[in-house]
Amino acid sequence: MEEEGHSQLRELYEEFLPCLYQKEEYQQAENVSWPFLMYAHEEYYQVPCKMLFVGKETHTWRPEQDKDVKTPTYSEVVEYYQTFIKQRQPASPFWRFIKSVIPPQANVKSILWTNLSKLDQGGKRPQGDLFDNTMQLFLNLLVKEIAIVKPDIVLIMTTDPHYQWHLNERFRSHSATSQAGHLPPLSGPGLPSNTFQISHPNSLQQRRLFDQTVKEVHQVIQSICQ
Repeated sequence: MEEEGHSQLRELYEEFLPCLYQKEEYQQAENVSWPFLMYAHEEYYQVPCKMLFVGKETHTWRPEQDKDVKTPTYSEVVEYYQTFIKQRQPASPFWRFIKSVIPPQANVKSILWTNLSKLDQGGKRPQGDLFDNTMQLFLNLLVKEIAIVKPDIVLIMTTDPHYQWHLNERFRSHSATSQAGHLPPLSGPGLPSNTFQISHPNSLQQRRLFDQTVKEVHQVIQSICQ
């Protein structure tokens, strides 16, 4: 399963990268990051309950020494992801949330992390046509990634209206409460039945909903994985 997954992801990404690099919006964009592509470590395939966490965009995702390289290879992009995961993650609400909901015996290698946007621009959400004309490409890629890594739970970690518009275009969001907990599910072609959506942890912290949402995610994980 692990080797098959690696092979399928590599094939998917090697097909995706030229499509992105050929886009006029990408070629003309300034201060754009490297593409954000994930790698499934051995630990991910060993856990009984596989989780995929999906954020918004990265924060200046490229090596400082290679900041002028705009079309990195598959190997370069994936190696950068692997290096980040092996290091100590930032003490941000995003990573604190993830580490609060995964089982105590697990680590970040045993989960998968990706983003809705595979790019950032100046450490923030891409702007203008670069954002609007790439998001459906990225969401289609997300569906293919999910089909390969087969997570038991997918958690979309944003309700940002800029992203929500594109999610609504691609998927169908439900307002009904999940039977497994209090998280609103997100459904659509290619999404697992256990796909849920929450506000970004930064927003949860600002609205004092961080701990409550951690508890709700715990309840969902326990109901699905135990």
